[in-house]
Amino acid sequence: MTDPSTDPGFAPSDLTDERSLGDWKTRYSDPNAKKEIRFEAIYLSAHMFGVIVVVFVLAVLERKGVLANSLSQSTDSNLAFGWE
Repeated sequence: MTDPSTDPGFAPSDLTDERSLGDWKTRYSDPNAKKEIRFEAIYLSAHMFGVIVVVFVLAVLERKGVLANSLSQSTDSNLAFGWE
């Protein structure tokens, strides 16, 4: 276990991470780390964009009445959409 007097904890008082002013470049200079960071950024961006597209498509289908017609025939529609 680490010594509590030297452990900076979750939010240390020195937020500069022992860097000088203006030293903003990443410490992840490993090409594999950069590739993984780039992959994760693309992956998360695609999911966020996909959620927006799905919500938009569902809103358009709801406005056209396509969802209301198909769900009104279902016996589970009252359970799935309790607010209607």
